Amino acid sequence: PRTMLLAALAVVFAVIALLAVVRPGTSEVSNEAWVDTPATLEVTSAGRDALQTVFSYKFDTIDQDQAAARAVLNDERRGEYDSTAEQTKQGVIQTQTTTTATVTDIGVSLLDGDRAELLASMDIAATQDTVDQGTVQTPVSVTMERVDGKWLLATIDNR
Repeated sequence: PRTMLLAALAVVFAVIALLAVVRPGTSEVSNEAWVDTPATLEVTSAGRDALQTVFSYKFDTIDQDQAAARAVLNDERRGEYDSTAEQTKQGVIQTQTTTTATVTDIGVSLLDGDRAELLASMDIAATQDTVDQGTVQTPVSVTMERVDGKWLLATIDNR
């Protein structure tokens, strides 16, 4: 009986060892967020700054605010942003709107080379013609991509 138990345990350990080598259900993606603290901190900081930049603007500095937003977006997102920028600008000026976005929490769920996925929670406060319009809290999922050494927003999904 003891020999059979040891044989059964040996088979179980062999299967576990084989599964550890084969790693079923995993893809080729390596999640550096768990092991590369400096890179994780870098993309977290870039994500926080980019979100706050894109969602914050003032009616009297809208041109500079939109230029700053363009600088943190990849080419595809910049194209989308530009398609509505003039309309947004006119509305912001007419209503004298100011928004202030504050990322309250942010974390990297995946970091793989020049691509990262982040989850964030943001507060966006607004005023129109100096009248407080309140604050909206929203979760956001973003993808960042490193282009020429700089992390840029590639996707933004308000959940």
